[in-house]
Amino acid sequence: MGVSERDLERLAPRLGEEAGARIDVERVAAGVTARLRAAGGVASVRPMGRWLAMAAGLALMVSAGWFTFGQDGTPPMAGSGPVLTPGLHDLSATELRQVLDSLGPPAPSGLEGRVTLDDLDAEQLETLLTIMEG
Repeated sequence: MGVSERDLERLAPRLGEEAGARIDVERVAAGVTARLRAAGGVASVRPMGRWLAMAAGLALMVSAGWFTFGQDGTPPMAGSGPVLTPGLHDLSATELRQVLDSLGPPAPSGLEGRVTLDDLDAEQLETLLTIMEG
């Protein structure tokens, strides 16, 4: 008669514990360190590889600058004015100020305190759950 699946599941964690208890970690670490020292340690990168990597990095920086700043060296959008909504181009400075004043105070940049689930009412919790469920 074989061992049931339930018995295997019950025995499996104990097998790992027993095997782990038999390993001498210090002896294994000393053995690995000794083998690495005997093999000469980590292979070093050849000097030619270093020069090649530096040349590749330099080429990457130059090409990134070329694509970012273009041939004449000016950053993109340099010298252009602020981007306005098409309807705002026809307004005078006074009219633009009136539009800005009509907007009211700026919104706060961040939450003043942490909001927890306890701070939400039933309707807000229901909305949150609906959003999270998708």
